[in-house]
Amino acid sequence: MSGSTSQTRFFSEPSGESVEIETSGRTIRPLMALPTVLVDEAKLRFDAGGLHTTAVDPANVGMVGINAKPAAFEGYHVDGADDVLIGANLTRLKSSLSDARLGKSTDDPVELDIDATRTLVSIDREYDVTTLSRTDELLNIEPESIRQEPDIPNLELSYRAELDVEAFCDAVDYIPTDHVELGEFDGHLILKGDADGDEMTRSTRIDVGDVAEPITETPTENASSIYSMDYLRDMAKGLKKAKVTSLSVRWGEEFPLMLDFQRCDDETVLYEGRYMLAPRIQSGGAE
Repeated sequence: MSGSTSQTRFFSEPSGESVEIETSGRTIRPLMALPTVLVDEAKLRFDAGGLHTTAVDPANVGMVGINAKPAAFEGYHVDGADDVLIGANLTRLKSSLSDARLGKSTDDPVELDIDATRTLVSIDREYDVTTLSRTDELLNIEPESIRQEPDIPNLELSYRAELDVEAFCDAVDYIPTDHVELGEFDGHLILKGDADGDEMTRSTRIDVGDVAEPITETPTENASSIYSMDYLRDMAKGLKKAKVTSLSVRWGEEFPLMLDFQRCDDETVLYEGRYMLAPRIQSGGAE
């Protein structure tokens, strides 16, 4: 190094309102899996209650809403305002975070330094005697150029089932068809798919168990709806990668499917949210 007392600053200091988050690969990477299975970009809001985002896919079929609590992070600080809103390229952010290891014995520290114009992603990777630090600067998007945040409605649905996340994801994997009928039969949650082949029709029926309970005074008997398997597989993939610890499935007769999820550490909620999947209308309506 030269004898000069000054050193070049590679990245700019935050301008105005900003957010600083200290976390690790084991937390931030699973969290990012939830929205990125549906959308490439979204508005991110930061306030005293944590990180919030709501987004809908370009076809208006799948929605996601997520709330990450400050307790999810080792450090969380919002500076200069009650809340900070940015537009984020989630695909690039996920790619930048992919270098942070999240194994049982390797959980790399991650720092996020965010303002309206850019996000700095810093990852430390420790070796036996060396620590390698890497920082990416990602340009943010004007929030006004991103689709309006949707309102995920609180619908009065007929049934609910509390499920093991792994069991639900396996049930989705077992369905080999383009669409699935999800419904209640004699208190059981049933997933059924039919596929037409060249010589035969294949029908697959998954009984998730005696878990369906009515959540209205007058539930529709055997209420079911048909959903796109492409979207349902993506949502199941997001739930699995996000390491969610609890899952509630809600549905009705030709109503959207609601997947309410949480990830907890002991008794502490790290993040929670909901996927909503629009049904394929069968009777008296257009698909």
